[in-house]
This record gives sequence, structure tokens and C-alpha cells, in this order.
Amino acid sequence: MRLSTLVPGVLLAAAPLATGAASSVSARQDEPPPLTRVAGSWAVHARTRVVFRDLPERPHSLEVDLAFPGRGRWMLAAEDEGDDRRVLAYLCGQQAWSVPVASSQSAALEGARLRETALTLELRRALLVWPQGLPWEGEGEARVARLGDLGTLHARLSPGAARPHSLSARLPDGTPWESLEGIEWRSEDGAPRAWTLHLGSAPVWTETLEHLDRSRRYRSSFFVPPDRRARRSPEEAVLERLRLPRRAAWIRPVEDWPTADAVEIERAGARASLGTDRTLQEGYGLLLDARGLPQALLFEADGGVPGPQWSDQPATLAAATRLPGSGPDAIRAGLSQLPPSPGGDERLVLWLRPGHAPELRREAPPAGRGSGGGE
Repeated sequence: MRLSTLVPGVLLAAAPLATGAASSVSARQDEPPPLTRVAGSWAVHARTRVVFRDLPERPHSLEVDLAFPGRGRWMLAAEDEGDDRRVLAYLCGQQAWSVPVASSQSAALEGARLRETALTLELRRALLVWPQGLPWEGEGEARVARLGDLGTLHARLSPGAARPHSLSARLPDGTPWESLEGIEWRSEDGAPRAWTLHLGSAPVWTETLEHLDRSRRYRSSFFVPPDRRARRSPEEAVLERLRLPRRAAWIRPVEDWPTADAVEIERAGARASLGTDRTLQEGYGLLLDARGLPQALLFEADGGVPGPQWSDQPATLAAATRLPGSGPDAIRAGLSQLPPSPGGDERLVLWLRPGHAPELRREAPPAGRGSGGGE
């Protein structure tokens, strides 16, 4: 099946993949907002099996990656053997791009196509992290999330149900854009199992979830096409801006670098004190002095303080960089790369997670707020 045109927005691929071109226009230079966590996750990755209604014998694979807020990557690929047949779309803040079939060159999207791309990815966000991360309003069987000049999202729930059977997106003028219908949910983890994608009122394909991962963490550059990413020297640090929500902090002073046994003892104490309805953030932190030496061991959990052994950590902004190691030389090099806090009210945190590069953060309250504020 060949197509002469491609559907606008991310649904470049709302039919079996065929070659098509998007006109290249200049991209906006707006910096994306700081990364933040939603329901304890920095990002979500989903892989689904796609079966087009008109071509059931030729399945496709769709991978969607989302980070919060305003970042997304979409890749639809044919599963059968042959030439490179995949379509990609990227969103990072106020910029979006598409990469057509059999090409490594991206084309910038603007105007309606940029907004449609963002709206499609917000609809996926609604599905994969329901009901977190979006401003849902209403009660009962109908909910709406208003997304400014992107349009609106709508959820329909069956009586007494906690999750929607239908999620739809509408353009700012109320025109239906696309929807996910007949959503089935898994009882074991609350993740979606299967659904049908409609463009307007027409069914396009069915999807079945094959893999869902809410533990991933991406740099913002992941959501920019490779041919658009800034080139840096090996010595130049990659800085990331983060927005950390209000959280509870378990802090224990240390006189030296803690051993693995000492970390696990404190982790067990923090977990027991936290209760069964909340979880610790993955990994642990070390509060550092200006020389990069450890002052305290740190565990965190999103939300308010659960008990007297915990302290309240208000929402903070952070400049962060990942290090090649956690030794003194790597930390000193990282400290030299982090910009100072404008107000001077800051703390240095080395965050360590198994299987991930150490992350050095310089955290400070948002502008105009002292360290005593909350969120």
C-alpha cells in the first residue's frame, strides 16, 4: 500500500509507512522548561504492537518516550524485513521535528503541525500516567484537561470506574483530532493493555502494550533529532535543568564516604519510617560541602513529612550534570562546571543510582522564594 501524502503532526504514520517529505523551516529557540517528576517518575517509555485496520498482515512497532514536561519522542517502524522504514517525531519544549522514512535529516515543524504533534504526545501522556501530570477537571463519567493553545483532552469513564475507556484530543476550535477508544486496563499494575486509535471518527489501528517502563531518565537532548543536537567537546559538561517537587528528606550526618553497608542500614530505617503507602526515590544522595566532601547521607520521598525523623524539603530548581565516576577528581571537575546559584541559598547533592552515572546537582529555591517555602 502506497501513500501520496502523510497525515499531519505525529500521525505522519497513520497508515503503513511510505516515503514522504516535510518542508524544512527554522526551529524556535525557546529553552524547554526544567525536567520534573510526575508520580515519582522522570520519564515513561512504552512499546506497542500496531496493527493497521486496512493491512492486518503487516504489523508495526510503536515506541513512545515522554519526559515531563513538554518532551516526547515517537518512532513507528515496520516489523517486516526491508529497507529502513520508520518515521520519527520529536518534541522538546516549543520545538518539534519529524524525520521521514529512509532519512536521517530532520525537518522542523511549526504552527498547526507543531501544536498537533504536542497534542498527540499529551494524549499519550494521559494514557500512560493516568491521571497524573495533567490538569483534569470534572467528576463522574466525564473529565477534561485544558491545554491552552494546544486544545483539550477528554476522558470518558464507565460508572464506578477509576480509569477511562476513552481518551480523546480536540483542537482549540473543538475539532476532534484523534482518540484512543475501547481502552482495556491491566489489573495487576494499572497499565493500559490494548486500545484502538481513531483519527477523527475513523479507526486507524489497534495497539497492544508490549512493554512499559516508568523508571527511565533521559537528558533533554534525547528529545532532539541527532542532526540538531549541539556538538560539545569531550571536556564540556552537559548541563540539565531540573525542577524537584516538594519532598520529605531523611538526612543522617557522616564523617566520611559511607560504606555500602552503612547506606543499606539507613535505607532500611528510612523505608520503615516512611510507611507502606509511599516509596523512596530510587538511589540515595550525599550532601557535599563546597570542596565536594560528604557531609550527610540523604534519602528522599515525594510529598510531605511522614514523621519526626524526616525534614521538609521545599520545591527546588537544580542545575545538574552527570559524572564519569563518583571519586574526588570527578566531583571537583563537575563542581567547576555547575553555575552558581544567584541567591547563594543552595545545597550540593551527589545522587547515586545503581546502573546510572552519578549526578551532581546544585539545588536552590525558585527565584523569589526563600528556603522556607513549600509547594
